[in-house]
Amino acid sequence: MVQSKIEQIDQQLAGLRETLEKNRAELALQHQEKEEMLQEQWRGRKRLTALERVSKEYDALQDENRKYAAERKQLRERLAKLLTLTKSLRNAYKA
Repeated sequence: MVQSKIEQIDQQLAGLRETLEKNRAELALQHQEKEEMLQEQWRGRKRLTALERVSKEYDALQDENRKYAAERKQLRERLAKLLTLTKSLRNAYKA
């Protein structure tokens, strides 16, 4: 009877060991998945930070481009006026 109880306890211990190993394996897998998720989250934050920086730079570039476009437009208008005045002056000397 004592022997059967010892065997029963040994079987229960074996079952507990097996359960413990399964839990350890599951815990290791969950830890690995958590690390992968944290890495992905870190990469996402890094990309977001880069996009925010690029967005700010883009806005500044857009403003600068608008300024240069306005300057080019003014320059074209002034050149057109200068050309018109030059043609008028040439015509005046021809006449």
